[in-house]
Amino acid sequence: MAVSHEPVSLGLYRSVAVAASYSLSLNNDPSSSNPSQKERFYFALESSLQTTIQQHPGLLYGISDEAENGIQLYRQLSKFEKQDILEMVDSRDISLASNKPGNTTHEAVLSKVLGERHGEFFTANKPAWKMIVLEHEIPSSSRKSAESALQRLDIVFLAHHALADGMSGIPFHASLMANFPSISTSTSAPTWPMILNDLRPAPPQVEESIEFSPCDCEICSSRSTDDRPVWAGPRIPSLPIVSFQSMARIVTISPKDLLDVLRRCKQAKATLTTYLHALICASLVRRIEEDVPGIRASTPFSLRKHTKTSDDDIVDHASNVTCYVSRAQLNKLAACEAGSVTEEQHIGDLAQFFRREIVSKVNQFPHGDMIAKISQVTDFDFASFSQSRAGKERTTTYELSNLGSASTVIPPHDSGLVLDKMVFSQCSSVTGQALGFNCHGVVQESLVDAVAMELQTRLGG
Repeated sequence: MAVSHEPVSLGLYRSVAVAASYSLSLNNDPSSSNPSQKERFYFALESSLQTTIQQHPGLLYGISDEAENGIQLYRQLSKFEKQDILEMVDSRDISLASNKPGNTTHEAVLSKVLGERHGEFFTANKPAWKMIVLEHEIPSSSRKSAESALQRLDIVFLAHHALADGMSGIPFHASLMANFPSISTSTSAPTWPMILNDLRPAPPQVEESIEFSPCDCEICSSRSTDDRPVWAGPRIPSLPIVSFQSMARIVTISPKDLLDVLRRCKQAKATLTTYLHALICASLVRRIEEDVPGIRASTPFSLRKHTKTSDDDIVDHASNVTCYVSRAQLNKLAACEAGSVTEEQHIGDLAQFFRREIVSKVNQFPHGDMIAKISQVTDFDFASFSQSRAGKERTTTYELSNLGSASTVIPPHDSGLVLDKMVFSQCSSVTGQALGFNCHGVVQESLVDAVAMELQTRLGG
């Protein structure tokens, strides 16, 4: 499979994660059955994981120790060890230095786990993904048991971003729930390691699914020459970076508050994504202490309709568009009182601007698209190019990804699981944008927290 993976010491393009948070109701009295309900639950979860792996070819791959032009490739694996793809974490073992205002303890623990796992490297000849199960327990109310009762569960699908885009997390979780067997019949653990002897066709890559032709039209030419100034945080650090870290901060909006946000989107004739863009710009322009000559925002979008790939597949079929917000547009926001009617009008205007820009550029695909340009390049030394970026200024302020709803993730009736919410996060970028939403990048933590808190306040969370 000719998918490249950057030298791990560069830390450029690591992981994407989708976490599903569940409430869990089990009979936690160990005397009620043998094996206990908790043991049966995990037997069922492991069995479902094995079935899910067999259904998705994208889960069969790991980073190879072979390389092409200095770039590591991927290889299909036949042996899956439990410890390589399933990590159990007890929330009581997670140390929190301090819980951020507005975060529950559950969210703070999940945020820390996500940030730490996004900073990890994938190991050669091992699966380039794993499932992390974060347990939240409370003391058991049963007099017969001194054990703790499992109350909540976070199941995280973490994958190398070259194998899976953000949308891929939804079919993973949907398959995991659809394949979940009855707890009552799950009386023993499945056999590990899991062995698959038959080679499976590799998931199609974007370049194999779309015919890109060289183009020198005005759109393709102008996109590559946008050098308008922006605030993009500190300069790119020296490479390679081994101690690269990510920070994650969860912002939760209740269903009631979301209805009010959607009402504001309708009034502004904007989508939720473009309204969030406008709110982020309004927050940044008030929080950044340095001069802000402009903001360049990136918005990923799915290419699955172009590649004719199902939403049920685990692939990386995504691209992105960028929008430039000028100093004049930002000054209108900065001149208003926060929370005023005038500010809300300017936020609505900016949300409409983002909507027009994004719709226009998405409809122009593949013209001006970076994937189309890369597909025309041969013998490109990606490692040298990345290392040459050290010490230079970034070109993008932030990225905003919105996966939408996850209506296909339906826990079985007898699983004891109730889906509460889903969280999408990514590793932060060493050479790319300074901030990511819903992920947080390499800028000072105080700015991340300030913007997150302001967004939570503005959105009613």
